[in-house]
Amino acid sequence: MERIKSPYFPRCTTTTAVPPRWVVEPTDVSVERNRHIMLHCQAQGVPVPTILWKKATGSKSGDYEEVRERPYTKLLANGSLLLQHVKEDREGFYLCQANNGIGTGIGKVIQLKVNSSPYFAGQSKMVTVKKGDTAIMQCEVKGDKPINVVWLRNGKHELNPSTNYRVSIKQDATPEGISAEVQISNVDSSDSGAYFCQASNLYGRDQQLVQEPPQPPSSLEAATVSSRVVNLKWQPRGGDAAEVSKYIVEYREIDRQWQYIEISDPPAYSTIIENLKPATNYVFRIIAEGPAGRSSPSQELFIKTDPQRPAGPPLNLGARPISSTEILISWMPPSYELRHGEIQGYNIGYRSMHATTNSYNFTSISGDGEDGTGELLLGNLAKYTRYTIVAQAFNQVGPGPLSEPVTAQTMEDVPSKPPEDIRCMAQSSTSIQVSWQPPQAHHTNGLLQGYKVFYECATEDAISSGEMETRKTTSLTIHLSNLRKFSNYSIQVLAYTRMGDGVISPPSFCHTDEDAPEAPADIKIAISSPSSLYVSWLPPRDPNGIITKYNLYMRAVNGREELNNDKRNLQAHQHHFEAKQLQSHTEYQFWVSASTRVGEGKSSRVVSQLTSNRVPAKIVSFGGLTIRPWKSSASLNCMAVGQPRREWFKGDTLLRPGTQHNIQLLDSGEIIVTMLQTSDTGNYTCQVDNGIGTDRLTHNLLVQVPPGPPVLYVTSATSSSILLHWKIGSTGNAPITAFSLHYRRVHGNLEEMQLSRHASSHDLKGLFCGSTYQVYLVAHNKIGSSSASTTLNVKTQGQPPGIPPDSVLIAPNSTSVVLRLNGWPDNGCPIMYFVLQYRSVSTGLDDEWHLVSNALKPQRRFTLSGLLPSTMYRLKMEAHNVAGSTNAEYTFWTLTKDGDPPPPELVQRGHRSQIFYNNIQLLIPIIITITATIICIAFTVVCYKYRKYPLRRC
Repeated sequence: MERIKSPYFPRCTTTTAVPPRWVVEPTDVSVERNRHIMLHCQAQGVPVPTILWKKATGSKSGDYEEVRERPYTKLLANGSLLLQHVKEDREGFYLCQANNGIGTGIGKVIQLKVNSSPYFAGQSKMVTVKKGDTAIMQCEVKGDKPINVVWLRNGKHELNPSTNYRVSIKQDATPEGISAEVQISNVDSSDSGAYFCQASNLYGRDQQLVQEPPQPPSSLEAATVSSRVVNLKWQPRGGDAAEVSKYIVEYREIDRQWQYIEISDPPAYSTIIENLKPATNYVFRIIAEGPAGRSSPSQELFIKTDPQRPAGPPLNLGARPISSTEILISWMPPSYELRHGEIQGYNIGYRSMHATTNSYNFTSISGDGEDGTGELLLGNLAKYTRYTIVAQAFNQVGPGPLSEPVTAQTMEDVPSKPPEDIRCMAQSSTSIQVSWQPPQAHHTNGLLQGYKVFYECATEDAISSGEMETRKTTSLTIHLSNLRKFSNYSIQVLAYTRMGDGVISPPSFCHTDEDAPEAPADIKIAISSPSSLYVSWLPPRDPNGIITKYNLYMRAVNGREELNNDKRNLQAHQHHFEAKQLQSHTEYQFWVSASTRVGEGKSSRVVSQLTSNRVPAKIVSFGGLTIRPWKSSASLNCMAVGQPRREWFKGDTLLRPGTQHNIQLLDSGEIIVTMLQTSDTGNYTCQVDNGIGTDRLTHNLLVQVPPGPPVLYVTSATSSSILLHWKIGSTGNAPITAFSLHYRRVHGNLEEMQLSRHASSHDLKGLFCGSTYQVYLVAHNKIGSSSASTTLNVKTQGQPPGIPPDSVLIAPNSTSVVLRLNGWPDNGCPIMYFVLQYRSVSTGLDDEWHLVSNALKPQRRFTLSGLLPSTMYRLKMEAHNVAGSTNAEYTFWTLTKDGDPPPPELVQRGHRSQIFYNNIQLLIPIIITITATIICIAFTVVCYKYRKYPLRRC
């Protein structure tokens, strides 16, 4: 380049391109392993050339790939390549190229060689060998060959097979170096120590430590065990105590990860492990550690910590009503980590929300509930009452905490008591006011919907035809109207809820007020003499009160003209009157009315008669229905005027004096029938005749006797009730007043129940399940009681408990057996209790029966503990309900210690032994045969010795 300076021309610059040329040309280099090396490559030219490094992909120069900057590989600005911590993989051919676009550029291939002193691929090793075995120690040496390996003990003494026959050494070449091995046979504790594998070559020397670690500790045991703490102790093995710098205690739960603590101050050969879980199986082991490394673990020690009271309550406590007196309680076991032992059962506490104390009534139930939800049916509770319920689990140590309370209310039911303080008062002759108070709150058993009032007239004629009437109301009073005047009423009241009618009250009786009477029922008139007339009448059918007098009205008429009239007041018991000194051939009219203290009632019809000199025969008595009780007397009147002749007929049969033992014919014309029987019922007719006139009168005599037996039959039966219906037989001519239902359980006491006269059926409840009852019915009227109906033998549904298969009932473990009692069929009658016994049937064990309980409550599960693993047991159980009991025996094997089924050969051997010793039908013939054989042999020997009898006879 040339610069021209002139004052007359402007200044300019020219550039000439120059191809690359070496400033520092690359050369072959070598480096020791793990050192740094700089590969120099510098060039110049115009423009400045670019330096590019490449490395051959194989062991020879040929294909190359670009070298890029990365860790331990640095491309410098001047073109040099810096390689750090060089290993064998960096060895090979490298190409440095310089190019600036002028010409073809320049480049040179160089070789990098890595010189490797001996080194070991692995770290120092620890070798553990049992006494008497062969110890094998190996080391893998890498580096440039040739490599020389020497084995040293404790860094000083070379191992030489020529001087120690137990030592053998061998070496094998590898692609990267050499593999060396030394063997020491029949080792003992004196061979313990540090062994060095020392390797050397032209580039250096290295050695590796191969050392035997301490022996594992021995005699590991638990000094003390509590629920959360274990005190461990152990002993060092042999002479290793000086080689141990610390101990490592490893422990874990079964199937969990190992935990550890370090004890760095030997010779302490014990430690305390804290913060463990109660009633948990743990595995412990000890490891010794020294300069040579760690020993193998000691023999494992299995420990189960002691239990504690449960720390948590049962879970998911629930309660729901089943009936008006039952609540079903359900729960789940506590969380597993809070059980702190094997749950043996639960305490279920309950109390009424209205209780005056805060204490609970507790019921215990056995079983751990592991098969699902635990259940308990609380019975005999108050109806329609809210209860607070708690639960707690207990194990062999004691009970845990109470759960949070839950509440449940029993269902509604009918009131169990009638309304109280029932009062009634007549408001008039046809109305009564009734009032009452509701049953006490604890007897209503629900929300009262109202009241029913039952009433009926209690007079005899009303009972025979009237039906009980019913009125509903929601108030505490009711006005009964349209009643019969001056009548006695029976009134009963009950309360009802949505579930139905409650208990009806006993009858209360009220009388309606008096009123004026109705007209006399009938009136007669007859000529008694030429100047007299005889008038008779019957009392009113509805007197509406107490008759105080009769009012007799009389008047004489001539056509439509009234000649005179008269009124007479007659006594209440007088039912006839003879009017005398009357005018002859004059018409007289009569009528009668009755009076009570209220006033005069309606008049009878008017009767009239002309006086006459002729007096025809005529009866002035009244006939009709005459009702008399059994074994009493009846007087049948036949008063007549005109001095007639009388004849009495029973039906069509003429009654003559002395022909009937209980019928008397009096001169007054009446007859008296004594000691009335059913056969005396019938029509009795009186006939009179005096030649001028005749008359007839009929009495219908009805004798009331005790009713005939009702016809009783069974409609249906459940496990606790029998539905009965009946038909009324003969009423005995008197209304039925009540029924008596008699029943008893076979071999039990006779019980009696009074039923309403309106009843024609009854549901007999509260009976024992699966039991036979004897039932009969008696009807009553005012005369007496019927004979008993046919006695029925009725059995409620249900049978003695069944027998479950062993696969349903029995679930054996290693040291216990779970009995699933909820799977025992009750056959319709709830099981009351179990009797449980067991014994071992394995050889050499106690074969006595052990009574577990003779009153085991029904429950979902029961765990029988304290059994031996891999042992055959016999289980004897009795299930009892009210219908009877059932016996069952089972044989089962407990599992092995590891929880596996016992070996088949053990089971088969146990079954053969069981069959032989338990089969009495097989044992007795064998015993008899052996005994007879011994007797025969002994007798033969005696006969042969004394030769008193021929041998044949023997």
